[in-house]
Amino acid sequence: MYVEKSPRPAQWSPLAWICLAILPGAAIGCFSKPSAFPPTVPVTGVVTLKSEPLEGAMLMFQGVNEEHSAVGRTDANGNFRLTTYVTGDGAEEGSYKVAIVKYEDAPVDLPDGVSPPLKSLLPVRYSKAKTSGLTATVGPNGNNLAFDLQ
Repeated sequence: MYVEKSPRPAQWSPLAWICLAILPGAAIGCFSKPSAFPPTVPVTGVVTLKSEPLEGAMLMFQGVNEEHSAVGRTDANGNFRLTTYVTGDGAEEGSYKVAIVKYEDAPVDLPDGVSPPLKSLLPVRYSKAKTSGLTATVGPNGNNLAFDLQ
């Protein structure tokens, strides 16, 4: 049986037209800078242990009312830069309780799936913001903080 093809091009469904209309706007939104985040200010600082730079420590800043938080990691000189939403963006203004942790490196010769508990290299009190005794206030013009752990 012979079927004659229509000389007219195929019609698009209404759903296809809607998708075609929305796609450019969605693509632009994916590549634009986030704007829904609250403003942050730069926060840098240094962490020392008995006055010596502390490398590889993780800092966790928890807002006093637990409404916001930020994190950072120290470099070889004990320096850190906080991150809240985008790497290195700083922290929201406010008062914070601070926790700092550093663990021994995991052994490299373990079988797959095995992860032993890691030993803390700092006094345990520093591992929780509620018990560390460390606090910080982030003001509007950027901040440079120092923590000397004992």
